[in-house]
Amino acid sequence: LDRENEEAAVGDGSHLPVDNDHDNDVSSGNQVSYSRKPMMGMADDEENMDGVLGLGELAGLTVNNEADSMNYDISTPQEVYRKTWTAKYTLRSHFDGVRALAFHPVEPVLLTASEDHTLKLWNLQKTVPAKKAASLDVEPVYTFRAHVGTVLCLAVSPSGEQCYSGGMDTTIRCWNIPKSDIDPYDSFDPNVLSDTLESHTDAVWGLAIHSSKNQLLSCS
Repeated sequence: LDRENEEAAVGDGSHLPVDNDHDNDVSSGNQVSYSRKPMMGMADDEENMDGVLGLGELAGLTVNNEADSMNYDISTPQEVYRKTWTAKYTLRSHFDGVRALAFHPVEPVLLTASEDHTLKLWNLQKTVPAKKAASLDVEPVYTFRAHVGTVLCLAVSPSGEQCYSGGMDTTIRCWNIPKSDIDPYDSFDPNVLSDTLESHTDAVWGLAIHSSKNQLLSCS
């Protein structure tokens, strides 16, 4: 019974015409092109995605780079803009590195502290022409000797009459500054070293003098 129904169903549809455009076009030799139409839901999703990922109002903005409007001449050599410094004085006397400098508050005098265990006093008005340079050489007018190690720091009093130095030997030396016109070949004056402060147990790295009080601060 089932087989008879199946044959009847097939027989009923056998007389229906089937229009196969693809077969007709292929058999006739015509080229067939297909256009796939998006589904209704997919088209809406793509429009929403474009709205999220798109620039929106930002697409109409323009950014101006001010650097582009400036003219740069890259052909100009850098040496034209380089600052050239000319040494005015050259101070040569220490035998090791210079660790500290201090200017006299009144006179054109400079004090230096060095790793050669000494301090030196320089009168910048006593100059001699340099042999191989355009700058002037300055010779020290006095050498302070008392430290037994590197002199690390120094400070000059507001009056310019005393200076203080600290070093690797853990001491602070108090000095009376000689006159700037002293003869470098004068005999040694023991009164130049006025006092020695011994309280630190390690190197003295910094000194500072109070501007109005007679007080000295040190760090070690």
